[in-house]
Amino acid sequence: MDDWNSQIVDGVRPRMQPAARDFAHTIQRFGELVPAALAAPVDEIWGGLIDQPPDALFVLQRMEGLAVAFGISGHGLCLGPITGRIMAALVQDQPAGLNLEPFRIERIAHWSAPAEPVTLHG
Repeated sequence: MDDWNSQIVDGVRPRMQPAARDFAHTIQRFGELVPAALAAPVDEIWGGLIDQPPDALFVLQRMEGLAVAFGISGHGLCLGPITGRIMAALVQDQPAGLNLEPFRIERIAHWSAPAEPVTLHG
C-alpha cells in the first residue's frame, strides 16, 4: 500500500493525499482480521492523520492558564499513563515533577528544518 506514503511537500510541511482505493484496501485488510466487519454497512468513510509537530515530538505545556497536550501520536499514546499524570499536574497548576522544557511549543515556533516524514505508525 505505497500510496499511503505518497507525500506532497507544501513548504516545509508534508501533506498526505491517499487515494480512495487505499481506504477500500484498508477495509478489506481489516475484514481479513475481523470477517464480520465486511458484512457491516458503511455509511461514511473518513480518513485523517494524527497531529504531529515537525520534529515528531509532542507538546505538553501549561500556558496562559490552559494545559495543552497535542501531537501525541504513536509513541505518545504508549506513554498515556505518564502523560496523564503530567497533564493532571499541569491542569492543577502543580509541578509536573519532570523537566518539560523539551516538550514546549516554543521549540517549533520558528521551525525551518524539513519536517520529519509523515508515517502511519502505531
